[in-house]
Formats: sequence, C-alpha cells, structure tokens
Amino acid sequence: MLVRDVNPYPIRLVINFWEYSNAQLGTKLDELLCLGLTHIASFVPWQLIESDISRSLNRFLQAVSERRMALSLVITPDVGVYYPYSGLPKDLASSSESEAKQRAGDPFCVLLPPNAFCLPSLHSSHFLTRYHSYLTRLDSLLSEISKAHPKLLERVRIVLTGSFWKYYRSHYASSSRAFEGEARDFSHCSSLLFREYLERNYAQKEFAELESAEPNRWKSKFLEKTNYDLFSEYAEQMFKVRTAQFVKRKAYTVDCVELYTPEADPAYSYTYLFQTLLNARGNLKLFSSLLSQMAVRKTKYGEDDSLPFIYWNALGGFKNLTEIEKQFLILKSILLMGSQGGGIFLNESEWFSFSSPFRQRVENLAKLMSQGELSIKTRALYLTPHLWSVKHPLYYELVRILGVETRVISQIEMLSAMSKTMFLIVDPAFIITKKILDELLQWAQAGRVLALPRSSLYTSFAKGLLEHLLAQNSSMEFNLGLTYHVCPLKEGKLVLYDYPEKIHMQGESLQALRNFIKSLLSLAHIEDYCHFNDGRIEMIPLKFNENSMSVFVLNDSAKKIDSELFFNHSVYISDFFNALSSQHDRESLLHENAERFELCIPPCGVLPLLIEGIESLDEAHILASQDAEFIKNSVHISAINELPGITELEGTKSPWN
Repeated sequence: MLVRDVNPYPIRLVINFWEYSNAQLGTKLDELLCLGLTHIASFVPWQLIESDISRSLNRFLQAVSERRMALSLVITPDVGVYYPYSGLPKDLASSSESEAKQRAGDPFCVLLPPNAFCLPSLHSSHFLTRYHSYLTRLDSLLSEISKAHPKLLERVRIVLTGSFWKYYRSHYASSSRAFEGEARDFSHCSSLLFREYLERNYAQKEFAELESAEPNRWKSKFLEKTNYDLFSEYAEQMFKVRTAQFVKRKAYTVDCVELYTPEADPAYSYTYLFQTLLNARGNLKLFSSLLSQMAVRKTKYGEDDSLPFIYWNALGGFKNLTEIEKQFLILKSILLMGSQGGGIFLNESEWFSFSSPFRQRVENLAKLMSQGELSIKTRALYLTPHLWSVKHPLYYELVRILGVETRVISQIEMLSAMSKTMFLIVDPAFIITKKILDELLQWAQAGRVLALPRSSLYTSFAKGLLEHLLAQNSSMEFNLGLTYHVCPLKEGKLVLYDYPEKIHMQGESLQALRNFIKSLLSLAHIEDYCHFNDGRIEMIPLKFNENSMSVFVLNDSAKKIDSELFFNHSVYISDFFNALSSQHDRESLLHENAERFELCIPPCGVLPLLIEGIESLDEAHILASQDAEFIKNSVHISAINELPGITELEGTKSPWN
C-alpha cells in the first residue's frame, strides 16, 4: 500500500453532538477518553448550520479541542445522519420541484429514521445555490473560530463524501441483485442539463465524422443509455470537483471519502420497512452482497482518490440483526474497506456494545491496515462509462472469478496509479476517443493485457490509430464461443474481442463467456491463489508483509459449512491472529505442508488464515517484465558505450512478449 493511501483512522466512531447539552457533551467526551478513544467523527447537519442560534457546533469544537481529541467532520450532505431529513433543510427535502426522479417519474425515497424523505436532485440549480451558500456559511463559521482560537482546528479533518449519487437507483431493480439497475436522475432539470451536455460534448472536433452519412449518430436514440451513463458520471465528478475546490482553497486538512450506508441502499429500503412492520430479523445476505459490490468500485474526488468507508448507523436493518451477524458485517467491512485505505464509520454506542475481545480483534486489524501491512491487491480492472450503473455480463463474470480483487473504474486518469495491475477490460458500451485510446495503449505497453471491444463506438481518429497499429503488427485469432484477436503491443498485449448485442446468460453462451474471461486472465498470467469446493464461501485474500498472505474465509449463511481448500502447490497455514500474537514462535503454529485442507466455517463466521509459501504468478510476471525492461535498457546503454556508432538496438525484445 502506498504511503498516501494509508489511513491513520480506519475506525471512526460517530457522536451526534447536537443531541447533548453543554454539560452532557463534556461528560460524554470524558467517558470516551477514559475508554481510550482519542479520535471521533461527526456529521454537520446542513439544516443545523442554517438555523443554529445556540452555536452548538462552536461548543462541540471547543470541547473536543480542550480534550486534545482528533475530529473528522463530515460536511457534505449524505444519507444516514440522525437528524430530520438526514440534515437537509426541510424545504429542500420536501420540495417536489427539487426532487430527483426515476425513469417512471417516481422519487427516490429514503426510509430511515427519524423520518422518511425524498432525495433532492443534485442537478437542481436551486439545490446547488443553497448548497454553495451553506458551504460559505460553514466556512465563515470555521474562520471565525480559527481567528478567535487559532489552535482550535489543528486536530480537525474536514471530510468530503460522494453524497447521494449512488442512491439514485430504482428500489424495484435493486431488489433483484446488489447495485442492479441504472443509477440516474431523470428529473426535468437533469434532462435539460443532459441535452446541454450532449451538444457541448459532441461539438468537439473529435466527434466530427468524416464523410459520414449520420453526422449526429453520437446523439442518436441508439446511444441514449451510454450517453446518460457518461453524463451521470460527468455530473457527479463536477459536483465533487466544485466542492473540493471550495473547501481546499482554505487551510483545512481534507479527507475525500466514498461513504456508503448499506441501510439506506434502495435494495434494502422496502425490505427494512416490511421487517419493521412484521418485527422480523434483518437480511444478512443482502447486506453482505452490498458490501462485496461496493468494495470493487473505485472512485475519485477531483484529483484525489476517494477512500472507501462504510457507515453502519443502526437506524435501519442493521439494528434488527443478531449480535454475531453484526460482528460479521463489521469484520467484513473493515477487511474490504480498511485494506484499501478506508474503513468504517460506526456510532460510538454501537461500538461499545460489542464485547471487548471482538473490539480488540477489529482494532488489531485496523492497526495493521493503518500501517500499510495488510492490504488488498488489484489484479484486474474493468472500465465502464458509469460506476454506479455497471451491469454487463463481462463485469459479473470477472467479479465471480476474481472477487474483491477486481476494481471497477470509470475514469481513465485512474490508470496511472495502477502500475501493479496486469489486466484491463473495457466495457463494450464505452465510447473511445483518440486521447482515451492513447492512454490505454500506453498503459498496456508495459507488460500488461488490454482487452478492447470491436464496436462502432470509436471516433474516426481513434479508429484510424487502431487500424494503423494493427497494420504494423500481426495478430492471432481465437474462438472460444466469443471471437477475439491477440496483437503484440511492445511488452504487453492487445486483445480485440467481439461481443454480440444479445447473449443469453445460460447454457453454451454462459460457458463461452466464462471460457473467454478465463483465457484473458491466463494471457495476463493471473491465476487463483486457491479455491474452495463450495460456492457459498467468500474469500478475501490480503497481502501481509512481503512473504505472506492472509486469507479470510467468510460464511454469511445461518449454517456451518464444511469445505475443502485447495492450493496449486504445498503451503503452510495457521490461524492469523494466533500467529500475530506469537511472532517469535510462528513455526510451531503451522499445520503440515499440504495442498489440500479441510475447513469448518461456523455460521456467520470469519475464518482468519495465514498462508506461508504461496506464490503469485501475476506478481512474478510484473517482476519479470520489469527485469526484462531493465536488462534491455542496460544492454542498449552498454552497447552505446562500448561500440562507437551504435545508437539504437533493434530486435531486443522481452521474453514475456
């Protein structure tokens, strides 16, 4: 994990300061200090800033500073805040003119306490005007505090979140599968901005089709879904960029996070309502699948990567779970998000309701992650037009094989930080310009595999560049149910695949898709570390130190699972937490050297394993590719120095070609 990706606070306990009087607030903070808590988090309800006569935020900051505690202050509007309308001004939250709309015209409802409300449209000019006024007012308040008490904000971190964009999904579509359905706002103001975006975007010279019989094909009905995806992604990024620009021009310490509240997800809203009416238990499996889907999505906030965080506010279905089910979700959240530099937000009362041994175990994991010693690898990338609307069969199959080691991205700029990832597949609906193609090819040339669709969504400039590249290099054709061509690309490889417009995800079509993905992963030298003989089990592999790997085996069912774990070669395994507490005598804890192990995973259980002796072929390929490039350059330099007149060596190719 890179130093800049390390998060010093993976566990952020939330206190709702507005619920306490002056005396109660001081007492509560003293209690938390006695429990060893020196860093807390809190949300700033927008509604409170506009109407706070008692200046409760000032008193809260003063009380925190007096106790020399660190504070994460979330200032962007988000769901899950325990305040009427989740902190939004009442007139905005109850105005039908500012509501975000589904395709059928229905609003997006949030059914969490203390009251249900409809999400406002982040495209609305009325909303954005009020939002910028709120940020201005909050900045004035913080500036006044800073001038009066210069050291008061020294330990305060301003937190910016992704806001409501990921919740603009239909309850009906989301109920079929986690993150299913289109994530778009179809309100009137959004539609107007969409048309403006089309005109502005496709007025560029890049989209001027030469000798085309359809000069406006990029704005046609055929591409409406793709264009809506691109517009939604663009609008979200503009919202984040403007928020970040406003806040970062001040002397604040800023954390950019992608905060996700599973209890507010459209997939769970009506489930929670029925559970409440029937006094039923929460749905652990749905929460677990939502976490897995959220974990593979990677976002940016302006120029910065967003750190992924999960917020369990216990206002919805989380409170209806049993103690062991809650512990399962907390562990899974910290494993998935903490290993990517993020973590969890959790109400402090909920946290201290757990047993001391459980809290200690989670804190030990969080400490390793904050030090960069326990991290998740990104082995494959999937580039999509819109992060929250991806649902292509290629994506689902890639995630099925690689699980949480897949990353879905929607911005080409993210590739520069993915130097250790060896494989990228581009969604068939992605519009490819010359600039995008240039960056993709440059990324792939360093020993990686790039899979591009053979589609009509290349601009004429991009198509010309691709045809020129193919004319210079010979390619090989394969057909495993899906036809694709493999072309050398310096140290890497370019794959051009044909994907039919309609494919049935069953029978021969499904098998052809699976064979295609497996063949591409094999081409990129990506193989399984290990596998189970039971599909109900989920595995989270994390890199631990330099020579070890931890594998956390998860069972989100209500029954124990007896399964076998298979490796490609003999390895040693031990209990991860026992090994941590016995670093000096780790060898005595190791099981015998074997390729197959029998495991029993308890209901709602997380089995922590430490694996010694495992090797990753794709990691070896990275090193070998780097070595090949180094040797090639060294030979070139030596020849120039030793043989006068030699300025270039031709034919010096990497053995990985």
